[in-house]
Amino acid sequence: MRNAIKLLQGAGLHLSLSKTRAELAYTPYPWRPKSVLASDVRIEGAPVPDQAALVAALEPVLGDRRYAGIALSVTFSDEWVRLFMVEPPKNTLRMQDVRTAAAMRFHTLYGDSSAEWRITCDDAIDRRFLACAMPAALFSAIEGLAAAYGLRLVSLTPTFVATWNQVCRRLGRAWFGVVHDETVVIGCVDHAPRPELAAVQHLRLPADDEDGLWLADQLRGIALRHGLERPQELQLFGRYVPGLAAPGDVTGLTVTWPERDQPARPRKEPLIDLSGFGGARA
Repeated sequence: MRNAIKLLQGAGLHLSLSKTRAELAYTPYPWRPKSVLASDVRIEGAPVPDQAALVAALEPVLGDRRYAGIALSVTFSDEWVRLFMVEPPKNTLRMQDVRTAAAMRFHTLYGDSSAEWRITCDDAIDRRFLACAMPAALFSAIEGLAAAYGLRLVSLTPTFVATWNQVCRRLGRAWFGVVHDETVVIGCVDHAPRPELAAVQHLRLPADDEDGLWLADQLRGIALRHGLERPQELQLFGRYVPGLAAPGDVTGLTVTWPERDQPARPRKEPLIDLSGFGGARA
């Protein structure tokens, strides 16, 4: 009965996975989206967690099945996925053509068989679009976790995409990036006539950057490579790294960390929805 009431109220769980941690938050009421941290634990094991590692990490809070039947949404580290832009075929009419183009682009870029990856993409037929390849093993691990505790898996979203969906309308003229344990994923934004992703670039954080010029140099190279105007501002989200960039009067690049400077804003409807891995869609 207790779980039935939660279901009627629209309660939900959100699991955030990084390479080292699993953070589980519970939202009892969708109309009052204040989450309660239910668990924040370290993940032990392989670089990409398997089902056993996830179940072991979350057993203390999910083991009594108090959340059985509750909707589960998951965001996960971009360090596990491959994000890339795809040019749709000319005269595309069907979404199957878009998905085929994404699979072909993935093979061209990485040379891997798509059998070991779950590839999904933005539903766009008239412009370049973002695609994402998620390891099939990670998808199976999360799916198995949900089944083990009777949860309804409704969405799987890379952190980069979740961040874009939240901030794209308020970037101004800035590019943005998501910082993880070892990498930063840069979103190159074309702002006319509305904000759209023009390119995505994974960068490995340097072990040493005493002068703070590394990031500005990288963005300058990315802009040249993709024929884009060099950004004057970069907004960073995720793990805060002090001294990642020198002051703007030195580099010509202003770097801000909005999450440190302002309260979180309510989530808006996404411009890009990549939550549909294998049919699990919110």
